[in-house]
Amino acid sequence: MLAELEGPELRERLSLEDHALLRRAVQMSYTSEISLHELAETCNASRGVKPRR
Repeated sequence: MLAELEGPELRERLSLEDHALLRRAVQMSYTSEISLHELAETCNASRGVKPRR
């Protein structure tokens, strides 16, 4: 996944800030610092989406 992030296609499509954020999210999920569920909930909360119950 990280190798794909370093490819020219994504680097052209994402801003530097978005690229860094996506890279950090992949690293954190890989090292189990955050679960995919927690990551999704955080993303949804930042967009104002209410959590699923």
